Amino acid sequence: MIQHQVLVIGGIHHNILGVIRSLGFARIPDIKVILVGKEPDFVSRSKYIKKRNIVKIASDNLLLEALFKIGREAQEKPIVICSSDTSISIIDQNYDELSKFFILPNAQNKQGEINRLMSKSVQCQIAEQCGLNVPQSICTNDATNLEKWNIFPCIIKPSESINGSKSNIKICHTPEELVCATKEFKGNEFQIQQFIEKDSEFQLIGCSLNHGKDVTIPGYTSIIRQPDNTNTGYLQYKGIDSFISDSFLTKVKKFLQTTGYEGLFSVEFLRDKKGQDYFLEINMRNDGNSFCVTVAGINLPCLWYQNGTGTQVTGDTSKVRPVYFMPEIEDLREAVHQKVGLFTWLMQFLKTEAHAVFYFRDPAPFIYRLFAEFKRIFIKKLKH
Repeated sequence: MIQHQVLVIGGIHHNILGVIRSLGFARIPDIKVILVGKEPDFVSRSKYIKKRNIVKIASDNLLLEALFKIGREAQEKPIVICSSDTSISIIDQNYDELSKFFILPNAQNKQGEINRLMSKSVQCQIAEQCGLNVPQSICTNDATNLEKWNIFPCIIKPSESINGSKSNIKICHTPEELVCATKEFKGNEFQIQQFIEKDSEFQLIGCSLNHGKDVTIPGYTSIIRQPDNTNTGYLQYKGIDSFISDSFLTKVKKFLQTTGYEGLFSVEFLRDKKGQDYFLEINMRNDGNSFCVTVAGINLPCLWYQNGTGTQVTGDTSKVRPVYFMPEIEDLREAVHQKVGLFTWLMQFLKTEAHAVFYFRDPAPFIYRLFAEFKRIFIKKLKH
């Protein structure tokens, strides 16, 4: 019997490595990878991916060509998992043609719909319709409209994730700071949003099937130590408990069904000092933190694979157990910055079961990544 191939797409990043390991855990026999970028490649060192199944391209501009080549050679439609905003955007832009060759993440089977939903203003409008709280915000690409904004402090960020990274997010305390921050967007649309004094930040990571009618959300992340402008920090993942109310979870699932999205996803929220939850955004792709869900007991990439092959989707969310997740190299830098003692950090590292790169059953990516980091530091010192 011909097996469906899984095609994982993304940059040289722990996000795609987590997907490969999750699929490897499930013993899915035919995993193919498109790696985008020129960074030191620790991903392809994983024991769960055969070298002959790795396609390397220098930039996203070459992705479409690589996809069509793979699709035309495949005997059965490969099941696609995206681990970057750019890859899902390109696939969505070309959905009508690519869907002839692949089983793809999509929204209502409509070409261009995911890209429309990537707009934070569109997301926030749908979230409000579904009963979720949303910080006050405006989206514009015209800095002359700023006289209408009078809420400070505020946050400015790309209106669509594909047009920037989390490093583009700035907190502005005065109108002058806001005007200065808009210059970095160079004509691209940006979002200005009310700053919420947060008590906590959390994510719901899941898999949406049947265009949002069947949504699996096994648990939530709770951030312990967080670098600026990213939710990929030292965190704990737990199954759904009293922290997430049934009514809140119902609203999130209604949001997924309203979008008609099917695929892997994460939804980000803030909880303020009064216990009020605010919707921030949805990522319509695999999340960089999602490997912790696999270690906790629910293999979300495997659920998407099972759905694509037409087999029964299985995942008992009642068996989710708490685990810690650590992006070890980046978190060590943050621990030093926050003056966390080395002994304390090492104890946290040892009790962490899900790391971004380190995994004792698949050690080669971490060894290579660590070597590349030492090399980078050494070269930097030489230049100075």
